Amino acid sequence: MSILQKIREKTYLALIFVGLGIALFVIDPSSIFSGSQRGETHVGVIAGEKIEGQDFELKVQEAIENYKANYQQANIDEATKEAIRNQTWEQQIQEIVMGAQHEELGLSVSAEELFDMIQGPNPSQQVRQAFGNPQTGEFNPGNVIAFLKRMDEDETGETKKRWLAFERDLKKQQVYTKYNTLVKKGLYITTAEAKADNVAKNKMASIRFVAKRYAASTDTTVAVTDAEIKAYYAANNYKEQYKQDEAVDLKYVAFDIKPSDDDNQAAKKWIDKTTEEFKLTNNDTLFININSDKPYAAAWYAESALPAAVDTLKKAAVGTIADPYLEGESWKVAKLLGTKMAVDSVKARHILLKVEGGNAELVKAKADSLKKVIKSKNNFAELAKALSTDAGSGANGGDLGWFKEGVMVPSFNDACFNGKKGDMPIVESQFGIHLIEILDRSKESRKLNIGTIERLTEPSDKTFQNIYSKASDFSTKNRTLEAFEAAATEAGYNVRIASNIKPMESKVAGLDNPRPLIQWAYNTAKKGDVSDVYEVGSKYVVAVLAEKYEKGVKPLETIKEELEAEVRKQKKAEQFVKEFEAVLAAKPSIEDLGGKMNAPVETAQNVVFSAGSIPGMGKEPEVLGTIAALKAAQVSKPVIGLSGVYVVYVDNVVEAPEVTDFTALKKQLEQTLASRADYEVYEALKDKAEVKDNRVKFY
Repeated sequence: MSILQKIREKTYLALIFVGLGIALFVIDPSSIFSGSQRGETHVGVIAGEKIEGQDFELKVQEAIENYKANYQQANIDEATKEAIRNQTWEQQIQEIVMGAQHEELGLSVSAEELFDMIQGPNPSQQVRQAFGNPQTGEFNPGNVIAFLKRMDEDETGETKKRWLAFERDLKKQQVYTKYNTLVKKGLYITTAEAKADNVAKNKMASIRFVAKRYAASTDTTVAVTDAEIKAYYAANNYKEQYKQDEAVDLKYVAFDIKPSDDDNQAAKKWIDKTTEEFKLTNNDTLFININSDKPYAAAWYAESALPAAVDTLKKAAVGTIADPYLEGESWKVAKLLGTKMAVDSVKARHILLKVEGGNAELVKAKADSLKKVIKSKNNFAELAKALSTDAGSGANGGDLGWFKEGVMVPSFNDACFNGKKGDMPIVESQFGIHLIEILDRSKESRKLNIGTIERLTEPSDKTFQNIYSKASDFSTKNRTLEAFEAAATEAGYNVRIASNIKPMESKVAGLDNPRPLIQWAYNTAKKGDVSDVYEVGSKYVVAVLAEKYEKGVKPLETIKEELEAEVRKQKKAEQFVKEFEAVLAAKPSIEDLGGKMNAPVETAQNVVFSAGSIPGMGKEPEVLGTIAALKAAQVSKPVIGLSGVYVVYVDNVVEAPEVTDFTALKKQLEQTLASRADYEVYEALKDKAEVKDNRVKFY
């Protein structure tokens, strides 16, 4: 891998943590972003700062072009663009949220510090990775200096642009590192905290308990009024479980765009006509490449590997054509282009030598020298272990075992399958220079070269129109949720449900690229509205907005059943506490308490406070806290838990071992806090920034 390529990769660094690099082309902002249908021009608000859509789109395009250059792709698919857009948004949030912190603290990277990070005695990890040996990880400072001296030789200026972007990213990451280091250095565990942690992890109690579980009591015995539900909601709606993000629920019917019988017959008619022409052609591969939906594949097949539909070619003469056949959604016709005797598999080993700086001929010369040494000393395995850059096979003396034709890269494959046992060919591939030794070859068998013309059966314009008309008729005649569901049931359509779809979701169950449908749901539709027809992948879709959730506290009516269950549980708990207290007034033993409460006495051994759960109870933090405060032979008051009401008797307590020096424990706890600091500090600042994401109006 070239140094420039590694710099490209380091420059991109996941987009969430570093910069996006430099735009590789000139963008006209006015032609990219014209605002939403509502006249808005900003894609969101971060910490009170409006993010103009025009500026944001420029950043997205820069990132896309940077990605193409880094991975040498002329085009990228929509899913990748969507991922880059989301990463760009996250980076925008981070730059504003964290940038304010960095500025307030005066954090920066001086020119001297940057120089030290690149060429100093202890360069940054990113520099070490970019200029290190990819096989050994060894870093040579001279490589950095040599690269910088050669940088201006690139007349296009591309190398210098990449280097400047790399420098900017180094500076950004260094500032982040400084900030996170400041936070971590401010973390401190007191001796009291360390003592408490020691007790929580090591103090154990063995208990007996009597439980009255809510599930054992019939719900019908406890009446709940609307007023009680409202009062509970008012007192508890701050809890996390009653909060929600902005989301929608959709119900939809999909009309698959599939070829009709007429389309299938048209494809069959075409393949029949082409078959006759295939018989007469003098250039089979050219004819296949011109006419087939898939190009000619130069592969040789064993007779046993041929599809049953072309069995007639197994013993046929070259030039024979089998009858056309349907496979999946394609009509095919196959012709025997040639036969030969060849092996099924080869056993080989190799030494892979890396080519760096374009010096392939020098590396080939080295491979030739190794070949002479091996023939003289028979030490292939020894040299493979020492020199091969293929670490996997190198550890086994270069041995690749047995492999079938087509498994290896073409040049390697051809050398092995066209050679003889004992041959030592030298070939070049995208991985480097291979010195190969053919160790063995399987028995030869008859191979067939089959040329296939394929015609995919695709929907015609008429088919598209017919399916669209069907979907449009359904949408036009059923404009409410009730009508939508009734008509779908009557027609036997499968109504699918897509729940909790967030504004910037890129996937919906069963649908490819559903962004236009999601935009409709957020920007146009009201609850109960039915959409027009949307073309989504290979389907026409008609949807209804079943539910729309605003960010904040869930409305009472949407969680009324859940609240009713909680109120009922609360009332049961109050009743159970009174029952327990009435019996406990006589100070019975734990066994007598169980008998009078008509409940078994259960046990739990070695209960540890930090465990989070109790055998026989499950997750019961209130009970755990109560146990931690009890001494041996003590009985608790009734404790209201998550699953029931409990009375606990402590049989035995094993105190935590005495610790006189808490230095190691404090350091361990501080390290645990530090491991959470980077993420949790950022998330807290992000939450405080009150980010408003309006991108669904535009994308």
